[in-house]
Amino acid sequence: MRAFSSASRLRHSPATGSAAKVWPPTPTMRTSYTRTTYLLPASGCRVTVDRELRWESASGFVRAVGLLILESRTAPGSTADLDRALWSLGHRPVRLSKYGTGLSILNPDLPGNKWHRLAEPLRAAVNNY
Repeated sequence: MRAFSSASRLRHSPATGSAAKVWPPTPTMRTSYTRTTYLLPASGCRVTVDRELRWESASGFVRAVGLLILESRTAPGSTADLDRALWSLGHRPVRLSKYGTGLSILNPDLPGNKWHRLAEPLRAAVNNY
């Protein structure tokens, strides 16, 4: 663990000419989900399934109902039968940040980020509770 001096905990603000305290950091959003991991021994593929996604921030919270995020891991250069089955159903691999997507959903007025495009179709699966 790295120790921080009190001087490194302050950041200089050019606008005010003074230092602003930035330590300890304060949370901006909480992401939670339930994860199940499977091993497919025949292909050596490991699959994680995330469900019950929930994002919470000072502006509120949302839950993704009926949404599953699957991540498959295989040896480099190989493709799992699961991936081929998903492709045959029209599901293509997509890079995803649960944090970035949740931030886009909770704050639709944010300038577009790389997750904004994914957040748009997810809004239909999101319910406020």
